[in-house]
Amino acid sequence: MKSLANEFFLTMETGAKDYQKHNADQFDLITNGIKDETDTANQIRIVEQMIVSKVDALVIAPAGSKALVPVIKKAADTGIIVVNIDNRLDPDVLKSKDLNVPFVGPDNAKGAKLVGDYLAKRLKTGDEVGIIEGVSTTTNAQQRTAGFKEAMQAGGMKVVVLQSGDWEIDKGNAVARRF
Repeated sequence: MKSLANEFFLTMETGAKDYQKHNADQFDLITNGIKDETDTANQIRIVEQMIVSKVDALVIAPAGSKALVPVIKKAADTGIIVVNIDNRLDPDVLKSKDLNVPFVGPDNAKGAKLVGDYLAKRLKTGDEVGIIEGVSTTTNAQQRTAGFKEAMQAGGMKVVVLQSGDWEIDKGNAVARRF
């Protein structure tokens, strides 16, 4: 998982542990997470540990859409089944490594556009809006920003600020307070 300081991933971990507890005869579960959403180097190290430990499968929410691909390729090459969740690995980088990793997760652009459409109905043409996105280099943040911007443009709103909150609530709140 990404940051275990993030409630989303803590909930995911709790659900996985609960499921494993009820299916303990079928598989063992190891959960790992990084300290924050930008700790890509540590997540790479964790994947390398899983390779050395010879796990059978790896379900990963990558902190970096591109940076994690080489170590995931290494894992797949050793026979580990890899499933990508939450933040889609970069399709071009996967292709360059001749790697096919299934993705399970939302259509982030569509979801963000739906949120933007909802907001646009409550604003007036010309209203100014700001976007506090996640980690700017991740695919899911880019998709969410694109979907929201599309809705704002269609509604006639002006996006005047775009800044990263690095998926951290405190950072996002600090950014919001400045504007």
